[in-house]
Amino acid sequence: MSVMSRIRNNLPLVAVVIAIAILAFTVSDFLNQFFSGSRAPEDAGVIAGRVISAQDFQTRYQNALASAKAQSPNGIIPDQQELQILDQTWNQLVTEIVYGDELDKVGLNVTGAELVDIFTGKNMSDFVKNKYQAAVEQNLQKPFNGASMKEFIQLIQDQGTPEYKQDLKEFEKALKEYTAQEHYRKMVKASYTSSSALARQRFIDNNHSADVSFMAVNYSAVPDSLIEVDDSDYKAFLKENAHRFKQEESTSIRFVRFDITPSAADTAEVKAEAERWKKTFASVPNDSTWTLRKSSVPFIPGQFAPMSDLPANVQENVLNMADKEVIGPFLEGDKFKLYKLVSSQVSEDDTWAQVKVATFPKGQTPEDSIKNREDALAGLRTARSQSMDSLSNAFDRGWYRKGSFGEDFDEQVANASVGSIIGPIADARGFHVVQVLNKTNKQFSVAQVERELFYSDKTLNEADDKAALFAAKAMDLNNIEAAASEEGIASYPSGALTGTSKSLTGLNEGVRKIILWALKSDVGAFSEIFKAGDSFVLAQVTEKRSEGTQSVDAVRASIATEVLNKKKAEFIISKIKGLSVNNDLAAMTTEYGTGAYTDTEAAVTFNGALNKIGQDPFIQGYIAGMEEGTVSPPLEGVNGVYVLQVTKKNGAEPTPEDLPTQKSADVISGTSAMEAKIDQGLREVIDIKDLRWKAGF
Repeated sequence: MSVMSRIRNNLPLVAVVIAIAILAFTVSDFLNQFFSGSRAPEDAGVIAGRVISAQDFQTRYQNALASAKAQSPNGIIPDQQELQILDQTWNQLVTEIVYGDELDKVGLNVTGAELVDIFTGKNMSDFVKNKYQAAVEQNLQKPFNGASMKEFIQLIQDQGTPEYKQDLKEFEKALKEYTAQEHYRKMVKASYTSSSALARQRFIDNNHSADVSFMAVNYSAVPDSLIEVDDSDYKAFLKENAHRFKQEESTSIRFVRFDITPSAADTAEVKAEAERWKKTFASVPNDSTWTLRKSSVPFIPGQFAPMSDLPANVQENVLNMADKEVIGPFLEGDKFKLYKLVSSQVSEDDTWAQVKVATFPKGQTPEDSIKNREDALAGLRTARSQSMDSLSNAFDRGWYRKGSFGEDFDEQVANASVGSIIGPIADARGFHVVQVLNKTNKQFSVAQVERELFYSDKTLNEADDKAALFAAKAMDLNNIEAAASEEGIASYPSGALTGTSKSLTGLNEGVRKIILWALKSDVGAFSEIFKAGDSFVLAQVTEKRSEGTQSVDAVRASIATEVLNKKKAEFIISKIKGLSVNNDLAAMTTEYGTGAYTDTEAAVTFNGALNKIGQDPFIQGYIAGMEEGTVSPPLEGVNGVYVLQVTKKNGAEPTPEDLPTQKSADVISGTSAMEAKIDQGLREVIDIKDLRWKAGF
């Protein structure tokens, strides 16, 4: 019995419950207003001190959604696209405010004359061309240029619909803002310069190196049993590295999903409907009109496709089909499809072949290539005496697309007869032995219609009942994971969910509403049964985390090795400092004893990894600052403790001729790096609080 059926069978009880609920809601609402006043929706965020109200953000978001839906053929956009538009709306708002403040400070703007030039002049923006070229050419029947664009704008202003006029107004505003922002970015980039001192240092960094000897003790040489680690060590490490372990306010859930899949009866019903279309499809006089209503792939009269571009089911049948014949329905993915051969034509220049190919790869050496060619010849002899099926590396390539194996392959296949086996044909990948299974010089005009597979109300109710029964059990146990385990079904952990999270395992639609519920619910709370796309979902909140630094328990496993190594570093450094010698690396190694060793690093540069020590920026940077002949104190590195001695510094001072070249290179690289960071830099210096989730977005 479905949930709706249970409700219908208990209408008197439900009526009483509803009456009590309405009374409780009314009293609660009255008391809330009496004690705390009427509560407005949470704000969507704060940008540079400006409060973004939920209503203002909602208006912007809905306008963006409406625009996207207007451009969709059926007025519907996927759930994921809606979430993308949600983020785009927020980011656009941030950009407007951030740049708006900066542009006001420096006095940058776009004049009316410049805007006219961008729309209709010599410096017409590509954005204008991309948006309006097709409309101008279609409505005015004129080539697209500044004059025709100007005429089209006047046409919109005189005869355009209110929606079209508003779209033009918003586009003009957006393009004006973008142009002003581009002026700002160019201005900032133009300010980048390089000094002689900076050029000299860059030259040294790029061209100097050092030869180094070192005494080292790797952490792995110290037995773990010698080191005691307790919670105070973890806390000290976490405090010292707090910047690495920042966390947003977040929630974790565990959820179970019940997928709603069409039953055998549902599938049979949809297939029967597609069968009923078959006769009509074969006889319709206008394939374009009919397929427009019945297919996501519009039919374009006069457009022909080669065999290699046709769907697999059409490839298998089309050579035996008559014009206007319809085949199917075929179940492809979640749709039953019918295909109609509208007409075919012969190509005088092209032939398409259905082939089976065995490839013998080329080797890394000439000897390997020769051996592979011999293998190909042996395979060719075997195939000719038997069939390609006898070759273990032979694959049916179907009606292959020309160019896949190169021009020589195409030419030899085109000249081969059906049934023949040819080769070996060489290309960059190796040697190919080919069997030609079929050939045609025809191209085909094919229309298709489709009926999406759907589930019935009965199937929907059965899944609903299953989810409701499971929810009752999970709530009784107060543990969704335990209930799922008892029922033998999968439950999924979400990981940390924040205000910007938009995904859950295996769900493509309806995800955001589940996440918003989770963020606002307490640990242990169960959700309602959500309908998320083609699934019913029940969730339970398993953990809540406040904004700030993660707890020791949360990071213990991930930092255990680092904490242990830090304690080992203290142990090793203390032992080295207690040695009777401190400048003779060989003597230090001998006195230290087991675990210590000496080695050298030649021509150490100041970027990239060290050959012997590995990736260790601190050690590398320390070497860069050492003078020739000096010895370092014991240094804590990534993999061990090191005592360094620079035995030689390599490289010369830059000449007067080197500095201008280095300066020019610095400006080019610096400008490029600056351009990539302007937007992010502006955002970092202002306060941005994204609170959309609190406002229900």
